Amino acid sequence: MTKNDLQTYIQQKRIGYLPVYHSECRGPDHEREYRTHIRVGEINSKHNNKIVYSDWYKNKKTAESCCAIKVLNYLNQQGREDLNNKYQEQKKTRQQQEQEIESPPPQQPQQLTYQTKQSIDSLFSKFISIDKNKIKDELIEKQKNDGNLLSGGFSYLHFNEPTQMEKDNEIERLKRTLGDLQQRVDTMNSIFQDENCNNLTLGQIKTIGMPIIKTLQQGDDGKPMEMNKSKPRDYQCELYRKSMEKDIICCLPTGLGKTLISCLVIKKMKQLNPSKQIVFIVDRIPLVIQQSDVIETETGLKVLSAHGETFKPVQLKQRFDVLVVIGDLFNKLLSNGDLNILSFCLIVIDEAHHIVKEHSFAKLLRDKLNTIPEICHPKILGLTASPAGKKDFFNTLLSLKLISKVSRCEIIKPTNQSIIPYINQKNIKIIPIPTNNLERHSIQILKDLISKYKPNLSNNQELFDSVTSVIDSNTLKGLGVGGGGGGSNSSTQNHNLNKFLSSFFEKINDFINFKMFGSAIPVGLNLKSFLIEEISNIDDVELQSEILAMVHSLPCDEEIADSISKLEIALQILDEKKSDDLKAIIFVKTRDVAKKVYSLLDQLRMGDRFSFIKPNLVVGHGSIGGMSISSQKKAIEEFRSDQCNVIVATSVVEEGFDVPECNIVIRLDPPTTVTANIQSRGRLRNRDSYFYGIVKVDDPREDNIYEFFKNQERYLEEAINFLKTGELPISLKQQNYTTQVNQVDEEMDTNSYFASASALVQEMVIQVKRHTFDFGIAWEHTPDGSGFFNAIATFYINKEAAHSHFKSGQNKKTAKENTCKSILQSGLIYNLIKNLE
Repeated sequence: MTKNDLQTYIQQKRIGYLPVYHSECRGPDHEREYRTHIRVGEINSKHNNKIVYSDWYKNKKTAESCCAIKVLNYLNQQGREDLNNKYQEQKKTRQQQEQEIESPPPQQPQQLTYQTKQSIDSLFSKFISIDKNKIKDELIEKQKNDGNLLSGGFSYLHFNEPTQMEKDNEIERLKRTLGDLQQRVDTMNSIFQDENCNNLTLGQIKTIGMPIIKTLQQGDDGKPMEMNKSKPRDYQCELYRKSMEKDIICCLPTGLGKTLISCLVIKKMKQLNPSKQIVFIVDRIPLVIQQSDVIETETGLKVLSAHGETFKPVQLKQRFDVLVVIGDLFNKLLSNGDLNILSFCLIVIDEAHHIVKEHSFAKLLRDKLNTIPEICHPKILGLTASPAGKKDFFNTLLSLKLISKVSRCEIIKPTNQSIIPYINQKNIKIIPIPTNNLERHSIQILKDLISKYKPNLSNNQELFDSVTSVIDSNTLKGLGVGGGGGGSNSSTQNHNLNKFLSSFFEKINDFINFKMFGSAIPVGLNLKSFLIEEISNIDDVELQSEILAMVHSLPCDEEIADSISKLEIALQILDEKKSDDLKAIIFVKTRDVAKKVYSLLDQLRMGDRFSFIKPNLVVGHGSIGGMSISSQKKAIEEFRSDQCNVIVATSVVEEGFDVPECNIVIRLDPPTTVTANIQSRGRLRNRDSYFYGIVKVDDPREDNIYEFFKNQERYLEEAINFLKTGELPISLKQQNYTTQVNQVDEEMDTNSYFASASALVQEMVIQVKRHTFDFGIAWEHTPDGSGFFNAIATFYINKEAAHSHFKSGQNKKTAKENTCKSILQSGLIYNLIKNLE
């Protein structure tokens, strides 16, 4: 802050002080030191010639800045003294007036007189933290609306004579009002003294206003305010209280009312901070409208919805209490200056498991909030069904700690006992389908072609998608082809091969999933004939003959008569569960597959067996093959109103829409993450509901995938419990050293077991560092006096020694190994991770 900044500040706040500047320096040119004097005199006052000056500094700018800050502190103190004097004068004047009054004055219209305005001007003229004209206008407007000032204060300014009780009440209200204003001055002092506030503009400082109240006040019974529609359950009230105590991420299964918990916090925070606004941030556009409707209905607050398709920044000029917005758009509005983060007292983040890496949620919490002082940080509330899904307890714990670090939140999960009565009893069934001869032979042909010709997959996204839909990436690497693989054959031959492979892979994939080729189910399936016709289109004669020889190795048609496709299984399920209240969702991985399944269902419902099916389609809103937001919403509304009873959907429905009363979920393709698995199961809302996962048992991408996700859910629950209680999972404590080393190594996705415990400990330390924590280990070896050695491991957190651990051995290597075994068996690293910040 320079002297010009100080002068501008004084003018902005209309402060009656006149600073006079004087600078001096000392020492030779190469060791010059500077300081600045400012004489601060109140205009037309006896308090002239108050001097504030800085110490000696190495440059003129620093001297001016330090002196300006001291001047501001002086002005703040002077403002408080004047305020107290004015209050005492007001009190004395009113007491004298009460003694002189013998009879009540005549009735007068309730309007502010010139003298009343003068008294208000006088009362607030010395408050440097606020614009007195703005306060005056607010008071006048308040008087016009309800005949009262500042939430019931200043009624003694009316011309009607108040009773003694009313006078006492007004005095107490006035004291509270003045206390609020004093609190604002103190907040400003804290901000000016905070070195992180140097980048704040005067406009931002003015926006801060009253400090944010983030916790329940003394005398509050802790009960949430009533909602307009819903009555919160006990666990929702408990999570509301936890949120009002500290910043939290609320981890709660889908369907148990996370949004209602946020509404409880939103309504209370608005009551505690009436001049501030609230932002509810979501990850997907459909959630903007959906959550806006819920918040407005439950709280009665004014909600503004904002997403990229229809929103214009000019809409921010209208009055609103809660802004529901896409994360990317909110960050953009902050960067462009259309919004000020200081205007918000609460940030609610829906689907908070996205607080990772460079996601917009992480950028907001990690980058945007770091630009404002801690005292101005809004309260944070995150909502998620699954904040982390990792391959072992160790990595799950690290992931949770990283989310907590970025969000500055504690992850909270209610006890199972409190939510079990409300969890739908879903029947989960995993249906394995064996791979038949046709699939095995066809996939082998594909592998042979790829191994021999090494097609270029990096330059053909369509071919790459087709290939990886049948053959997993690890198998491709084993064949010598990855995402960037390229062959050495001629470009013409590559073109012909790629063209054939794209068609061949697509047909094989369609057969595996749907037992169909092309756009319809064939009558009298004959795969050989179909593929021979495909091969005949290849221009390269040599390539054509080589592929034709491979195709002739396929089995006869009768060998595939008993093959079962995933779609056939799904149709059997729908047929068995058909009823008047059928509500089913069929999840697939890609938009193309979703459209094929929908088309097939639309054809099948024309027959007698599946006439009960009324299908619809919901895919993402991207530009290529996507649906508009209105089309998505229309499909969901038709599902809700029974105009359709089967939705074929991609992941957009996993967490993008509220789908009530769904009783069947069928996954033709397994989910890609444990979060997607939890979200898709969460679409089931009926008590008597069913979840079906259809998997290929011989496919490494699908076999045992649901068991893997089940373990990940267990790791998540164990990690959250460990962070809360410090109690390690029983399974981890019961493992001996060998099992633990082998298991953790396998879950870290390496190709061989660790040779030693010390190698595993070192790898765990590296993993913690990769999660951006300042964590390290140092070793020291000392003789113990009896011919053995002690290996001392010292763990460092933020460059400071956090814990030391040692064991002895016959030599240094043995001692180090014994120390690492003890570290692993004691769970020391887990406890150190628990305390990371």
